[in-house]
Amino acid sequence: MPHRKHASRFRAFISFAQQNHHLVHAISARLLEVGIDPVVATERRSPGVRLDLKVRRLIKEADSFVVLLTKRGSQSRWVQQEIGAAQSYLKRVFVLKARSVGTLGMLEGTEYLPFSVSSPELGIQRLTSALVDYAEERRIKLYPGLSDYPTDFQILHLPESLMCRNCKHVDVHVFVCLRCGEWVCGECGSTIPPDSKVRLPKAGGRKRTASSS
Repeated sequence: MPHRKHASRFRAFISFAQQNHHLVHAISARLLEVGIDPVVATERRSPGVRLDLKVRRLIKEADSFVVLLTKRGSQSRWVQQEIGAAQSYLKRVFVLKARSVGTLGMLEGTEYLPFSVSSPELGIQRLTSALVDYAEERRIKLYPGLSDYPTDFQILHLPESLMCRNCKHVDVHVFVCLRCGEWVCGECGSTIPPDSKVRLPKAGGRKRTASSS
């Protein structure tokens, strides 16, 4: 199956407060798995271009708009401006609303997907399903695994499995945030400190917890 250019792939612009960028890693990874390109403004470098113009262009070119409406997100001036741009371009808006957020503000009356910041897995799963359904509605074919879209994270393969202390997910892979250098759980977006690794017990052995000196 041929690789399609970004212009013909289904793209979802993600609006969020910078304090929630770890959650965006988890969302982006899940979307890429199903063939949706996550559009994150900070990952698209355009030196010399005004930020507001760059963001508006990315929103206009995207097929859908996702907003991570946490407490921080609802207070972010940038997030509010991005919501306004999405509405002006008549984009389908998918709202992930944290339980700590009261009203939807500019999005009042819009159906939203509830999620928990501390355990976002179910919310991310629902968002992914909703975007896949919307792509089908638009008759845009998805190509899972066929993307070289720029991201602010890399997958790190570890010699031993780690367990996320938040969601208890076990894997030999973690995401490394290229912005802050932290290890991030691909399921819930929580930080996994490299100096306090939680490992599964080896066969016939006892569970070990190793901490760097």
